[in-house]
Amino acid sequence: MSVATAQPTADSFDPPAATPAWADFAEALCAALGLRCELRGRGAAVFGPEPAEAAGRSDSARRWPGPRLGRKRQAPKPPPVAEPLVEADSAESLVGWLGEWAIRENRLPEFAPVGDPQAVHEISQRLFSAYQIDGGAIHLGGCHLEPTPIIRLSRVGKTEGDAVRHRYFDASGEELTSELVRELGLEHVASRPHGDGAVDRQPWRPAIAAAVGSSKAENHAALVASLVMVNDARGQLLVEIGEESVAVAFGGWARTLAAPAARCPQTGEETFHLAATSDGRIAAAEQIVTCEATGDRLLADETAVCTVTGKRVASVRCVPCSVTGEPTLREGMATCPRCNQEVSRVVLEGDGCRGCRRLKRVPDSDPRVAMLKAAAGEHVTLGRWRINETHNAWIAEVGGWLRRELVVVSKRSETLEYAAERRIPFGAWQPTCMLLVTPEDAADA
Repeated sequence: MSVATAQPTADSFDPPAATPAWADFAEALCAALGLRCELRGRGAAVFGPEPAEAAGRSDSARRWPGPRLGRKRQAPKPPPVAEPLVEADSAESLVGWLGEWAIRENRLPEFAPVGDPQAVHEISQRLFSAYQIDGGAIHLGGCHLEPTPIIRLSRVGKTEGDAVRHRYFDASGEELTSELVRELGLEHVASRPHGDGAVDRQPWRPAIAAAVGSSKAENHAALVASLVMVNDARGQLLVEIGEESVAVAFGGWARTLAAPAARCPQTGEETFHLAATSDGRIAAAEQIVTCEATGDRLLADETAVCTVTGKRVASVRCVPCSVTGEPTLREGMATCPRCNQEVSRVVLEGDGCRGCRRLKRVPDSDPRVAMLKAAAGEHVTLGRWRINETHNAWIAEVGGWLRRELVVVSKRSETLEYAAERRIPFGAWQPTCMLLVTPEDAADA
């Protein structure tokens, strides 16, 4: 588990924040190491663990039933007075002695942040509540809590109040930032649940040495090392809708773990709201729309807005207008009476469409004229060209005083698709060449 780190100070052991008074700290250390602490002013006496036989005598004394018939009553013998292991006259000397005793006995006090999650169920609901699943459910697809070691170095200050100051390091000796210390609750610790209070010091000696080296403290002997175990959570959530499922991996400090966004398997968009299309595909709900023609739930990029009706419908129900290329429902298409192109009804103008009614005059030297002449061949015999470019084709009209000719040439293949002529002034347009071009062909173009 990677942690945010801070640069140590040059030769000081003064982290930004002070922790509780030395008495609470000393009592917690003694409890973790199996010792008893008796506070005496600014100092204290430390006693070893109570012997088992003494505890047994004490229990017997409490259960002594009194005299029996025919026997002389005898008072129980008082337990022997325990001698302290040390009597310290200051907080600094007391904490220093505890640190030396832990080293001598090869023990390392072990703690955990108060309130740090110790079971999967303590974080699962926090994760589940972040998501909205339409027509489905979310559950854990696997999760485990992994204790991550943090080395805490402590020292009693010499200022008024005998404040205890802590600094925190990862196993490599990098110091944690004050922000991360607060986030993980390292300033408030207690005996680790289900722990023994202290662990074998030997495996942690390299990490302690790295932390001490990074601390750059002037007096290493005054430092007391402790192990704080912070749980890291790793696993995945499983979203199920119908027969389909999507996994969402998560990981981070159990205490601060936030639900990650799910990645839509269809679009790649990150979301906390998942739903399914009509054919069962799980996707981001924000990317699912309803076809106004059929009522099917589709991905947004599988739909289009019809230029005639303004309705959002399935793209497969639309074809592109030959003039504009915009999607149009098939029932909204029409054949232009002038250029014979399949166009959206909104582009029809008079006896033609926006493609063949908005031609612009060009000189014979225009490079497009040579291409159009080659494609039209015998279907163009006159001069004075007028041209317009549409989505699918080039539309050109040439004319004289008594006759006009119109040709439609495919932009993709540069071949003739349609040709017609008209007698002036009253003749209608009559086709002279017609190739069958379906709306699907136009869509492919």
